[in-house]
Amino acid sequence: MVYCLIKLYKRSTQTSVDGVIGTTPGLDMVMVLLLAPLLMIVDVSITWFRKYQEAEEARRRNDKRIL
Repeated sequence: MVYCLIKLYKRSTQTSVDGVIGTTPGLDMVMVLLLAPLLMIVDVSITWFRKYQEAEEARRRNDKRIL
């Protein structure tokens, strides 16, 4: 999220099509701020599911080895 905000800030300070120079982040900045928490939740959830699945498979392999 921080990387996206930095890139958007750098892009917004460049000259626009009509020659105006200034910070006008617009809709891009709003979308990053709104979607970043949602994407973070999805990313953490997917990572947690993957780690849980790997741990479950390791437990099954360990149970088979003991028997």
